[in-house]
Amino acid sequence: MCNPKYEELKNRFAFTNYYKCVFSENNKNSGKKVSRAMHENCCRILCEEIKVLKPNLVVFQGKYTWKGIEYKEIKEICAEQGEKRYCQGLYECRIGDFSFHALETYHPTSHGIWTNEAVQKNFKILLNEAKDRLK
Repeated sequence: MCNPKYEELKNRFAFTNYYKCVFSENNKNSGKKVSRAMHENCCRILCEEIKVLKPNLVVFQGKYTWKGIEYKEIKEICAEQGEKRYCQGLYECRIGDFSFHALETYHPTSHGIWTNEAVQKNFKILLNEAKDRLK
């Protein structure tokens, strides 16, 4: 049973992981590496999930190869921190005959990136642009 406060969200929000296999124990980094087979199979499964869920917007957290997803960049915004550049992007995407938008950003645990105010600001800019395109 869904909390009535969140009832509307159950048809608007889904959360999934790219890698479907657990490769750490007790929430600690096990040091196990992602294999080529995991990468290829998980990518295929993610594409199938997207086709089933039919989202308007997908937020990708982290860098992946977009195997199976056709995409065209709409906008990329970068933030500087020292000598590092943190780039995020908004894309028009297609898997077969299904179209959607994707926002590529950083995973929340990515080495303190989200403490950078410019990264947060840029994410909001891209998210607002995505919302405008979905109207």
